[in-house]
Amino acid sequence: MNSGCSAGLECFALPLVNSEGTSIACTTQQDAEARIAATGASGGVNGGGNNNVQNPESAPAPAPTSADAPPQSAPQPPATPPADAKPFTLQNGQDAQALNAKFATLNANSPCQDGEQACVDGGFAQCVGGEFLVSGCSAPTECFALPLVNKAGTSIACSTEAEAEARIAATGATGGIDGGANPPPVAAPANDNGSANDGSDSSSNEPANDQTPPANDQTPPANAQTPPVDAKPFTLQNGQDAQALNAKFATLNANSPCQDGEEACVDGGFAQCVGGNFVVSPCAPGTTCFALPLVNKAGTSVACSTDADAAARIAATGATGGIQG
Repeated sequence: MNSGCSAGLECFALPLVNSEGTSIACTTQQDAEARIAATGASGGVNGGGNNNVQNPESAPAPAPTSADAPPQSAPQPPATPPADAKPFTLQNGQDAQALNAKFATLNANSPCQDGEQACVDGGFAQCVGGEFLVSGCSAPTECFALPLVNKAGTSIACSTEAEAEARIAATGATGGIDGGANPPPVAAPANDNGSANDGSDSSSNEPANDQTPPANDQTPPANAQTPPVDAKPFTLQNGQDAQALNAKFATLNANSPCQDGEEACVDGGFAQCVGGNFVVSPCAPGTTCFALPLVNKAGTSVACSTDADAAARIAATGATGGIQG
């Protein structure tokens, strides 16, 4: 039976890192090329199309993949980054493990701070009004914290369990997705807030400690674009920037060009750019994706919310004209 990969991903054979053999997983072409190139092999994902393959009768049998290997009771070897690792490689893997261990303790009723993003019950979750709104990943993927490759930090994205394990193992971190029984502490990793790849951080990400009051705490301003009396210097600009982004998002679709790491709202869902294509995660029922103004600093965030909440947050900045201005 053919099980299609989720949007933005394709099926590839990938080299194992800690043992002989290969694995088969859904990933982006860019990620597959990077993993193969890291072994020293040239010619891209298929060797440039040539057939310089060993005779299968003389080639040694590959070691079993993690899916076939029997469970081991022996202690894990010490975490050691690969020879070509960057200074942050191993730490990224351990930070991802610690986050996955934390996410396993969360549910939809767990307390959270507005703007916080996590994996909850296997789905991608965003905190709105002090509650997690969970967007389910498309089958057969689940939500995981993953280590970045080209810079310090982690990302949160929908992936297969095999792919998540492979990415973490490739950093030299041992213990699987959550580091086993004693995951290492998270040393304040730089988080892409849901970015599915290793692109530049989005300037519109809202930090988890930015306390955004719920919609019913907002006081509607006057019709003129005048910030409220207690506004900060950036308040009105944040509202206008959110309006401009929402107007831009209304023109996008899943085939729109994008840069890896970019976040947007596409067809009402939260979208992440992976390999030059938007991967869209639908928002929870009753909510839609919007650009929202930050409250305690300059900037905007991209999150799932209700129309009324988004309109109220923008209006509270003094910006007029509704969600798109």
